[in-house]
Amino acid sequence: MCMKPIGSGLCEMNPRTSFSAFKLPWQLLFRSRFHTVKPGENFMKEWIPQDKLQFSFARSGGAGGQNVNKVNTKVELRFEVGRADWIHPDVKKKLREQNGFRMTKRDELLITSERHRTQIMNIEDCLTKLHTYLKQASEVPRPPDEQQLQRIEELKTSEKERKEEHKIKRSRIKQERRRSFDD
Repeated sequence: MCMKPIGSGLCEMNPRTSFSAFKLPWQLLFRSRFHTVKPGENFMKEWIPQDKLQFSFARSGGAGGQNVNKVNTKVELRFEVGRADWIHPDVKKKLREQNGFRMTKRDELLITSERHRTQIMNIEDCLTKLHTYLKQASEVPRPPDEQQLQRIEELKTSEKERKEEHKIKRSRIKQERRRSFDD
């Protein structure tokens, strides 16, 4: 087995090099540094800590030719939301609300991908999905400006008038029914 890091050229056995110095291909996707995700912040994908994610692999369904029954290309990413101390509590709460159907009983966010034929591309897809979910959860809605507030008030008053007109119309119809039966 080759004991050199990926992309190092020729493969030679080096007994002094520990296995922890090597990275699997999907681990090369991470260049993370510790960063806290706060509401309203422009969150970057590289800030997701690698040690907080659990990947598992399985055989993918669908097209794949002869390779489909040999290679585990489906990727399942588990992310423990409760233990993520690098995410602001408000963002965690919103993340749980928006992705309730993806949450497990153990408070894990479960993301799967089998879109691509390679494991690395599916890992990248899972990370992109996680990044998107975190970004959506950290968004803070803009407060409405003066024009929007005016428009809201106009819509409220027009709706109130429309309801009142409808109420008067229904009342007249019911009054006419009563008159016709009294005669």
